[in-house]
Amino acid sequence: MKYIWTPTAIRTADAIRAALSESSGNPKVAILTGFSGMGKQTLVNALRSELDSAGVEIIRASYLLTDTKELPEKILVSENPSGAKDAERRLALRGLSASSIVMPGLAPQEILSIFSGKLMDAHATLGVKELIALSMGSTGLLALLLSREFTREQLVTIATEYLIAQMHLLTWNGKRFETLGLDRAEELRSEYLQVEIPASVLSALPSRSSRFPKQLFYDLPAVLEALMRATQQDQPSPFFTAEQSESLLNEMFAYSGTWTSQIYGALATNVPMQYLEEFIRLFREEDDQSRFIPGSRLACFGTSLNKSGVLVRENEKILYQFKAECPSLHDWEARARNEAREIGLELGSGTIFVHKHDHAGSSSSVVNDFAWAFESWAQQRGIDYLVENITIDKRYYYQAKPNQIEFLEDKERGYWM
Repeated sequence: MKYIWTPTAIRTADAIRAALSESSGNPKVAILTGFSGMGKQTLVNALRSELDSAGVEIIRASYLLTDTKELPEKILVSENPSGAKDAERRLALRGLSASSIVMPGLAPQEILSIFSGKLMDAHATLGVKELIALSMGSTGLLALLLSREFTREQLVTIATEYLIAQMHLLTWNGKRFETLGLDRAEELRSEYLQVEIPASVLSALPSRSSRFPKQLFYDLPAVLEALMRATQQDQPSPFFTAEQSESLLNEMFAYSGTWTSQIYGALATNVPMQYLEEFIRLFREEDDQSRFIPGSRLACFGTSLNKSGVLVRENEKILYQFKAECPSLHDWEARARNEAREIGLELGSGTIFVHKHDHAGSSSSVVNDFAWAFESWAQQRGIDYLVENITIDKRYYYQAKPNQIEFLEDKERGYWM
C-alpha cells in the first residue's frame, strides 16, 4: 500500500533528516518517539530506502545496552516514550546525546482524509466527528474503535484505557505508577498529542488511572488488538454484558502478587453444540500432535492453559479434556455439577468445566485474565454459568436471562476444589 504523506508525516520526516544531518554529535543519533499507534514504524518504513542511502542504521534501544558494541555513524531509534527514555539513558552512559523527535499522531482532517471510507461505513453508535476525537490522532486506536460494534460507553473505555497505558509509560518512578490527575494529563497531552483529549475520556481518567495496573481492563487495548489479529476468527467481544462483572473481577486484581493463592473454577451449563465446538476451537492451545495453535482466546488475553483443567461434555460424552497440574479435575467437576442442580441450574446436554490456579505470591494476573476470557465469552454467547472464585471467596452464577449475576451466600457449602 502506498504511503500517504500527511503534513504531520512530512514535518516528522524533515525533523529526522535535520537531526541526522545537522547534529554535531559522533555518532549522530535521532530518537523518534510517540504513543503507540501514531504511525512511527510506518513512517520509518516509508523512509527506509532514503535512510539506507544516507548510511543511517535503524536500531532498537536494547542495542545500546553495553559499550562493547561499536555504534554506526548515524543512528535512528524508534521507540515508545518509555523506550525512548531508556535509549537516552543508555546513550548517556556512553557519554552520548540524541535529538528527540515526537510524532504526535494525526490531526482530525488528516485522519478523515485517510479513513474517510471506513469512517463513513462505521457503526452508528457515534458520529464520524466523535470517533475521530476519541482516536486522539492514533491510527492504531482508531482501528480498535472500528474493529467491531461497541456501545458508546465501551468506546470511551477503550480510548481511556489506551491513554492511561500510554501515559503511565511516562510516570513510572521505579516503585509505583503516578495517578494521572487532569493537570498531569494535559501536560503530557501537550507534548505527545496535537488534539484535545475528549471530555468523556477526561472524566473517566482519574478513577481508572488510580487503580492502574490493578484493574481488569488495564490491558484492554492489547487484548482488542490481539483479538483483531487472531487466526481463530469470530472472537467474541472482551466486554461483559452483565453490569456487575467488571467490578467483581476487579476484586481479583487486588490479590495479584499477594500471598493469597489464586483459584478459580466455573461450570457453563446448557451449552448448545455450536458453542461447545466454538469453545474447543477458541480455547484449546494444542492439537492432537501437541503442536501449538496460535491465536487462541487465552493467548489473546495474555494467559494460557498452564495450571488449568478443562472438561467439555455433550450428553456425558467427553468432547475435550485438558489437565495440567489438576489431578482431581473430574471430582471438582462432579461437585460443581451437583451444586448447579441444587440451585436449580439446568445442566442440559452440553457443559463446560474450567479450572485455573496460580501459586501464592505470583506477580502475574494469569488467573484473572483467564476468568476475563471465559466469562466475557460465555456472556457474549448467552450461556449460563456457575463460578467458585476462591481468590475472593465468592460463589455466584450468571443467567443470560435476565442477564445478571446472583451471589450464593451459603458459607456452609464445601468448596468444589
